[in-house]
Amino acid sequence: MTKNVFNRTWRFIIRMDVVVVLIVLVLLLAALGSCFPQQPPNLDTDPDRLTLWESNALVRSGGLTNILTAIGAFRFFRSPLLILSLVLLATSTLVCTINRWKTLWRRPGGRVPRSAAQCRLVHTCARHTTTCTAIALVGLAGLLALVK
Repeated sequence: MTKNVFNRTWRFIIRMDVVVVLIVLVLLLAALGSCFPQQPPNLDTDPDRLTLWESNALVRSGGLTNILTAIGAFRFFRSPLLILSLVLLATSTLVCTINRWKTLWRRPGGRVPRSAAQCRLVHTCARHTTTCTAIALVGLAGLLALVK
């Protein structure tokens, strides 16, 4: 039963349409978050600077400031929704990479492909997989920087 759930989850995560939806979701959330000024994380410890920042936000946003503060628009890049989306995207990319490497390097008998076309395919897929992994690691590093 547990193995069946794991296999279903694995097959769902490695689907390309899931990755595309996650990329679009992260892009839309980032675009939405960039529409509002973001409150610096160190303001929470300094009440005077926080009051000054909130008064400037009130001047910029007018009567919507209280609503935007309540929904977390000024702390959007530290919101659980964006962080969860980034974690899901990084996890999905990592799982896709693991899945692709498994099929590329686990050949029957462990043999390297012999034809030139097969060699080009293996090198192209390996290069694409490495690029996706690098992008996922950079995104994860950015996520960790946001959380701090």
